[in-house]
Amino acid sequence: MICNGHFVAVTFVDAPLAKVRSAVLNQLKSFDNREVRLESIEISEKAFPVQVYNISRMSVLLFQPEAKAGGTVFFPNLQDGWHSLVHGLGKQEQLKCVSVRSSSDDTEWPIRELAIYENGRMSRLVRVMRDDPRWEFFESGDRLAFEDEASYETRLIRKRLPLSLLIEYCNSLGWPVDKGSFWMSDEQGVMIKWSLKTSNKD
Repeated sequence: MICNGHFVAVTFVDAPLAKVRSAVLNQLKSFDNREVRLESIEISEKAFPVQVYNISRMSVLLFQPEAKAGGTVFFPNLQDGWHSLVHGLGKQEQLKCVSVRSSSDDTEWPIRELAIYENGRMSRLVRVMRDDPRWEFFESGDRLAFEDEASYETRLIRKRLPLSLLIEYCNSLGWPVDKGSFWMSDEQGVMIKWSLKTSNKD
């Protein structure tokens, strides 16, 4: 997976880019004190925003990967994956989403997580994370046929959901993230930037 630093948070939306862009804009329009800007962008490694823990100017890169026709990658500049917006896309906009977060174990608060939204609800969540100071394992929803249930019984909690397993899950869900062509596109993507409105006082 593309990873700027030690953390990656990305969502895969089972809908064309134009539909996802409209859904994102629909979710953002209710905030009167914010302004939205859209920029077309060529997809390259430099196009992916650096992901940080907290920032006042949010942005998200949307593009259609070469290896997944009709799908859209949602790559924000927030380490939580812009969870509130993804939640709105999955529940209110009724889009099928596969959301992944993964960090290396040497980050301050390591986490690996898979969340699936379909039919207007979060249907599956599985996560390992360190929560001061212990590692915790959490899951909700029915387990899917391809899940490695034996891995969830591993004694060391932090090893129950390794990045390699997340990648396998993404592939099983139709998102071949381990292919180099998945992170490229022969079409332009769009960067949506969301920030506080600037004052135009004289």
